Amino acid sequence: MSAKIYKMIVSTILLFLTALTVPVINTGPLKFGDRVPDFEALDDHGTVWKLSEQRYDYLVIYFYPGAFMEECTKQACTYRDHETGFKLLKTQIIGISGDTWENLARFKEQHNLNFTLLSDKDGRIATLFGVPVTEGGTIETEVKGNTLSIKRGVTTARQTIVLDVNGKIIHREDKAEPENDSETVLKYIFTYNQRRSCTNFLNPPTGGGGAALGLLQILPSNQIYGYQLFQIYPIVHIKPEIFTKSNRKDDYAHDAM
Repeated sequence: MSAKIYKMIVSTILLFLTALTVPVINTGPLKFGDRVPDFEALDDHGTVWKLSEQRYDYLVIYFYPGAFMEECTKQACTYRDHETGFKLLKTQIIGISGDTWENLARFKEQHNLNFTLLSDKDGRIATLFGVPVTEGGTIETEVKGNTLSIKRGVTTARQTIVLDVNGKIIHREDKAEPENDSETVLKYIFTYNQRRSCTNFLNPPTGGGGAALGLLQILPSNQIYGYQLFQIYPIVHIKPEIFTKSNRKDDYAHDAM
């Protein structure tokens, strides 16, 4: 074998081994199963919010077109009213739009929202998640008796994404419905959490509970959200009110007035 041919063979082998060891970097939009890279944005207090600094079992990131828009207000208020259920599942809620942080602060105060809103004026975060973005706009609304022009940098499509404790995308709703989005997501996280923990449920560490836990194996799938499951809630630590909106006087019907 000539020295030239030998060098060509060695070079080919080295190139092949390099290709195996160099990780493939995903430069496209994030998709199901991807781990979300760290990102940051200004929150509704004007402070920097970083993904890497958050602590949660689940993180719901919902994108919406803009603050104070009718359908967006409905969606925000339903997330607000399902606070109890999300807290039981150790779930953090984040709403993202193209509004300025100042207008997000007004939106949050106006409707007594109990979760964080992030400003994505240039659509950078939406693009990262593959959420469609169009040009911004302006909406006239009344805040504390004054008519304000609420201007947003971009208009984001309505999509919802759920991350697990490892920061991986485990669910996404590409056509989220404003009035039902929070309940749909809450039920998904509940089911996912049950599946993840099924080994612990079906193999309790102590006696007295095995019979009741056995009900989990025979309940029809269409009753997984039914109260038959919640009859054994002292064991699975989930209470019936998890899927019940809080009984607030300032609900959306009042907010919309």
